[in-house]
Amino acid sequence: MESSDGTISNGMNELNLWEHQSIYNPNMPMRFFLYAAKLYEKYTASSEYYAYSSVLQFAPRPKCVCFYNETREQHEK
Repeated sequence: MESSDGTISNGMNELNLWEHQSIYNPNMPMRFFLYAAKLYEKYTASSEYYAYSSVLQFAPRPKCVCFYNETREQHEK
């Protein structure tokens, strides 16, 4: 990930993604989705996750935070 930071933490229960934005970017949901996909790919490759199991497999839940510091006010969504 070039401009975002992400970790799997809290006992492997959360996939934390955060990014700092200095200008408004309406594409952040898609960017977070792409960041999460890369991290989930690493997670599944390095864990015992088996996508073809007949039993529900655990995956950390995503938590996305965007820090925004532009002077123009934006509505919180």
